[in-house]
Amino acid sequence: MRRKSVNPLNNSIIYWEIVLRDKITCQICRKRGRIIRGRAVCRKDECSQWIPMEIDHIVPLALGGENTTHNLRLACRRCNRSKGAKHHAI
Repeated sequence: MRRKSVNPLNNSIIYWEIVLRDKITCQICRKRGRIIRGRAVCRKDECSQWIPMEIDHIVPLALGGENTTHNLRLACRRCNRSKGAKHHAI
């Protein structure tokens, strides 16, 4: 029987490895976040609410990217959602 592969985006060890490696900073816009209730969060300005940061694929899976830590980075939701399936180099 084949073992089911583990999605690293659901793995808290990999999540924290990327959060700490990227210093709680969006790797696209360089906005600095913070840790609140065990999650990396940021906000677009001083008056807005805290929004969870997301793990982003540098090369999207749709374009042949992989679920490896070398292809993953921390991004604020605004940057990650606006990027779509485009390749965005560091």
